[in-house]
Order: sequence, then structure tokens, then C-alpha cells
Amino acid sequence: MSTDQPTPSDPAHQTGPEARLEDIRDAIEHERSEAGETGDALTGNADVRDRLTHKVAHTKDRIAEKANEARGIAAEKAHAAEPTVRKTATDITGFVKPRVPMLALIAAAIVITVVVRRRR
Repeated sequence: MSTDQPTPSDPAHQTGPEARLEDIRDAIEHERSEAGETGDALTGNADVRDRLTHKVAHTKDRIAEKANEARGIAAEKAHAAEPTVRKTATDITGFVKPRVPMLALIAAAIVITVVVRRRR
């Protein structure tokens, strides 16, 4: 006996209402599996969005922490540098050293350079 022969209980070779009912069941099962795959894909997309949103929030928090840390370090260094700056910028009496003599020297050098170049 050959196994390729259709049997009377085989739904693919049935005729009538039972064959249509079996086709409808197969179509429904196929649609359900496609709907399940679509649902899984949408759930995966939502999960990616959630992870991305969480990662963005985490990165923002980390940047804010680093900025606060940098501000604190800058404030500490500025506070530590203050005596040195005050010492170099002031004279013995504590008054700020005048910058006019330096500016006057620079202006005089510029004037002398211009005069010398014009005479050549």
C-alpha cells in the first residue's frame, strides 16, 4: 500500500461543509499567529522606546552630576588661587597695582614703531 493515497479523513481532500470549516479554522489559526507576531514586534518596539527613554534620563542625570562636580572643583581652585592672585596684583600696602605704566609703555612702543616705519 502506498502512503501517498488520500484517506477519507484527510481534510485536504474532503468536500462539502467540513472542508470549508477546516479551511476557515486554518485561516483563523494563520491570522492568530500573524497577529501574535505583530503584537510581539510592537511590544519589542515599545520596549526599545522605554529603554531609550531610560537611557536618556540616566545620561542627563550623569551629565548634571558631572557639571556639579566640575563647578565644585572650579570653585575650590578659584578659592585656592585667590591669595596668589591677590599677592601678584597688589603692592605691599594691599592696593591694586596700577596698570597705567604698562599701558603707557605699550602705547609708546607702538608710536615709536609707526614713526620709524614712516621715516623709511
